[in-house]
Amino acid sequence: MGAVFTSSTLGRARLSRISTPRRPTRSPGRVRPLPRIVRTIFAQPDHASALAQRRKVADGLRPRFPRAAALLEDATEDILAYRHLPLEHQRQLHSTNPLERLNKEIKRRSNVVGIFPNPAAVIRLVGDSAGAGR
Repeated sequence: MGAVFTSSTLGRARLSRISTPRRPTRSPGRVRPLPRIVRTIFAQPDHASALAQRRKVADGLRPRFPRAAALLEDATEDILAYRHLPLEHQRQLHSTNPLERLNKEIKRRSNVVGIFPNPAAVIRLVGDSAGAGR
């Protein structure tokens, strides 16, 4: 299967279990409150209030963490892009359950088949599994 899915990666749930070394921070002092402050942007009910909160957070971070404030300003549209979607879709984006369910279904079906005669059979199985989840 590695020959067929050369660009595939592990699901987010599996990657979160792999311990990665912490990168040294370039921010001075303790940075524990920083993620908590940034999360207030995502806790806003709509796009306009999230933008307003982002401005407040960036202005508050600028004196002590100028690089973090600049990064936050540069990435505003990227980190808030999901806010343009309907609320039902926004809720789905926060969960990896659909991805985990799809991976489980692919595993179940591949265990039933056992041995695949050719790469096209693997692609058909995964395509059918992904289409069945809709």
